[in-house]
Amino acid sequence: MSDPGFADWSGRQETLRPLICLAGSVLLTVDKQGEVKAWDVRSKIRNLLPEASKHADKENELPSLTVAPQPAVCSRATHLCLSRDGNTAALAGCRSEEPELLRVGALDLHGKRSKFAQQGSAVEACSAHLLGESVFAPRPGLQVLQMDFHPGSAEHILMLTSDNVLRLFNIHQPHAAEQCFELQLSSSRALGLTSMRQRQAVAFVCGPAHGWLRFTVFILCSDGSMFALCPIAPFGSSVNQAAVQQLGAEPSSSGDSLTNTATSLWLQQAFALPTFTARADSPNGLSPTASPEHKHESLIRPYALEDYMPGLLGPLPVSTSNSEPADDSDDDSEAGGADLACSLTIIGFGDSCTALVAASTSGMLSAFLLASQPEPTWTHGSPECMTQHGSIAAVRSEVPVVSQDAWQLLMLDQVSLPDCSPAPGDELSDGSGVAVRLFADGAMPDRVLVCTTSAAYAVSFPWILILANRMASEDPSWDTMPRYTAAAATGSVLTGAAVAVLDVSGHPDFLCLPPSHVKGKATLERAPTAVVPSPQPAEVPANRELAAQDAQITARYRDLRAPPPTAALPQHTKEAKTQSPARQAYLSSSIDALRTCHVEFQHKAHLTLTQRLEELEEAVQEQASQAQEIEDHRQHTADAQSSLTKRLELCSQLQDNLHARARLLADLHWGLAHALSPAEEELRDTVLPDLECSGRHLAAQVQGMRERVKSLGISVPYPKAPKMPAADSSRSPVPPDQMRRIRSALGKQAGLVAAAKEALDQLERMLRT
Repeated sequence: MSDPGFADWSGRQETLRPLICLAGSVLLTVDKQGEVKAWDVRSKIRNLLPEASKHADKENELPSLTVAPQPAVCSRATHLCLSRDGNTAALAGCRSEEPELLRVGALDLHGKRSKFAQQGSAVEACSAHLLGESVFAPRPGLQVLQMDFHPGSAEHILMLTSDNVLRLFNIHQPHAAEQCFELQLSSSRALGLTSMRQRQAVAFVCGPAHGWLRFTVFILCSDGSMFALCPIAPFGSSVNQAAVQQLGAEPSSSGDSLTNTATSLWLQQAFALPTFTARADSPNGLSPTASPEHKHESLIRPYALEDYMPGLLGPLPVSTSNSEPADDSDDDSEAGGADLACSLTIIGFGDSCTALVAASTSGMLSAFLLASQPEPTWTHGSPECMTQHGSIAAVRSEVPVVSQDAWQLLMLDQVSLPDCSPAPGDELSDGSGVAVRLFADGAMPDRVLVCTTSAAYAVSFPWILILANRMASEDPSWDTMPRYTAAAATGSVLTGAAVAVLDVSGHPDFLCLPPSHVKGKATLERAPTAVVPSPQPAEVPANRELAAQDAQITARYRDLRAPPPTAALPQHTKEAKTQSPARQAYLSSSIDALRTCHVEFQHKAHLTLTQRLEELEEAVQEQASQAQEIEDHRQHTADAQSSLTKRLELCSQLQDNLHARARLLADLHWGLAHALSPAEEELRDTVLPDLECSGRHLAAQVQGMRERVKSLGISVPYPKAPKMPAADSSRSPVPPDQMRRIRSALGKQAGLVAAAKEALDQLERMLRT
């Protein structure tokens, strides 16, 4: 359905420039003279509001400044695009002296700091870099069909040219395309002949940031056929690591060994972090392993597979709810017709529901639901690579058509717009010369903005939200389709209450409520406005945290907590008749008074609270994810603590076992013969020889005394040797075997000494007598 408020812009088409793009509150345009201008549209955006449009000065010109690229890019521009951050713009066209040569430049808008001039326009220079000058110079007549920044990188530009080549440029390496894909859309016949039907790519759109769709580019041809090219990833861009891990863990639905092998190699080469290691339990044979340096983002490094290239999947089979997919690869019904496809965009809710919307030159919009999960498509081949400083700088691939059963499209809706054929000499505002252009509405995911040469429309597809909820829900009650898809309440005092509903076919219907169904009463009483009660001081909570929370809430919702501005209600009339002019005037003035103070306040409060509710929902989701991460860390810590406790117990048991074994080994060691200690060696080498020498000397003395006694003829009795105290073997450090020999030697020596003493005593007694 069309939005009349959006269609009002068709009457102001003369104020638009041939090229136009918007980022925030700055509108960038290029006029027919090739001048790039930046317009401050903040006042115009404010004037679009219903209340502000009543007092807007339509004659007031928008403040603007002229942006002068240095060096100049082109004087006849055909395409203009702006990055999402608004720092870089891309301009394509030609110069007046060389109209056949294509020139593309990247404009650096980051350095602009000048304010918009209120009177007239200021001029400000910005640096520009020509993209692919050596590529486009030898190809006269080459034209740009579509150009846009890649949604995954603000530094890469996707460009589709008339030679069926899709190029990906890096604005920091402007000399050559970083990645070049030559689309082989024409099918081959026998003997190498080419088909009479030449497909021409006219538009493309990048998939949303979900699964493999983030690396997919959908291509629309002039005959209405659509192709999918996957994977395409800008070098140096970042991807969430969780998404990379999910891609590595997803199984391939086709089960083709070529797809699994090429996808595994691509994941290994494209993502330096995380790294992928082989695992038997992974569906693709890969297991992503996170690196401690990068825990959230993974950078795409330059890649080029030696034996594999991406394949162009298509034409994507299209079917309806009551028909099977039809093979239209050889259908020439539209080859010579006037209705040609011209624009393509993508809409949807998350990864559960994704739809492609294609437009033709006659104003026919077709919505296709992507009925199967996307996967990379590969073919055998070796791409051409250009290296710089030992790393890959550019890759060129010839992409053939690969036909598969996957990526089936389901046509669910068709919308016919009014006659969109361009008038003679009329061109669309972007200079592409087509009759219809599609743009996805960033505020409404189920709405598409359509711009033609005569009007602009907002086309809504309410079934997308229903399908998204059905495809994401496992409730069996979703199997029955609803009769009505939307509803709105309406009514007044004169006409009564009614509900406007929209059925599944798109036709509105009104369900009126009879007066007998109305129950209850409601009265409107006028509140006193003379005295405004002062707010009572809030109780000071004892807890400082509660006080801080109350202060934060008061600071954020100060405007909402304050009462609305009071407006004096008119004096009550004493007229009894309801239909009297005085009573009608009183009612009208009372409604105006309430609308100016309370209704406006409630409307603003509703918008503020709705926006805050969305912010709080996002914060709650983020807090829930963080809480889940904390819970995972806590569980991991508890498991690690339990494991460490078990290991500590095992270590304690091992220590006790080692102590017992050490004691046993000590007992065995001291119980067996072993080498002499230093003290034992000193006893053997020094002490015992000295004792033996002393014993021999003493024995010689005793023998000499005996001989002297014998010469005198005196018999001397030998005294008994004294008993030697037994040595304590427990205190001796000498082994028992050696100690026995030492004791026997000492016993013999003691016996000789005792006999010598007895003989000496007997000799002395004999001498006395």
